[in-house]
Amino acid sequence: MTFRSPDASMKDNFREKGIVLQTGYHIAKGRNLHYAITGNDDLPTILFIHGSPGSWSAFENYLKDSSLLRSYRMIAIDRPGFGYSDFGNVLHLKEQSALIGDLIQHRQNGHPFYLAGHSLGGPVAIQLAADLPELINGLVILAGSIDPALEKPEKWRPFLISTPLRFLVPGALRPSNEELWYLKQDLIELKNEFRKVTCPVYFIHGEKDSW
Repeated sequence: MTFRSPDASMKDNFREKGIVLQTGYHIAKGRNLHYAITGNDDLPTILFIHGSPGSWSAFENYLKDSSLLRSYRMIAIDRPGFGYSDFGNVLHLKEQSALIGDLIQHRQNGHPFYLAGHSLGGPVAIQLAADLPELINGLVILAGSIDPALEKPEKWRPFLISTPLRFLVPGALRPSNEELWYLKQDLIELKNEFRKVTCPVYFIHGEKDSW
C-alpha cells in the first residue's frame, strides 16, 4: 500500500526496454524530493506530478514512450509525503510548490518546461505555474481537483488524522487522507493564484468521471 518500487528494480525494468532510467533525490528546504528521469537533457522537459495516493511510477509508461522520448526529457517525482519523498510527511500546496519549484530551477536546461498533473497533482501544477510563471511554458491538467465547490465536504477525514483511528489507515492512504483534508482550504486559496498563471493550460477530464 506504499505505491512505490525500489529504484534498482525500476532501473532493471526500464533497461529491459533499452531505456536508461536515472533516479535521485533533490534536497531543499530541509526535505527530500525523490525523482526519476528519462530522455535527453538537451530536450524540452515534461515534469509529471501524481495524484493522491501515488508515486512517480504512475507515469512509468509515459517515461518509456518512444514518441515522447524523441521529443522530451521527462521527469516524474514522488510528491512530498509519498513514495521515497519523506513518506508520511505531507505538505500544503504552497509548501509543495516551494520544494518542487526548487527542483525545477535546478533542472532548467534552457528549453521549454511543461507540467502534467493528475488529480491532486493538478492543483500542485497550477500552484507551481503561479509561483514560477517565468519558468513554466504550459500545463496539462489530467482529471484535476481544481474547483473547491466541486469537492465533497468529507468532514469525517479529521477523525482519521487526529484520533487513534489514523493507525488503522494502511500505507499511503494515511498521508493521502491528511493532504486531502488540507486540500479543502488549499483550493480556496489557490483560486486567488489563477491570475498569476500566464502559460497555456489544457484540461483533460472525462465526462463520466465520477470524481
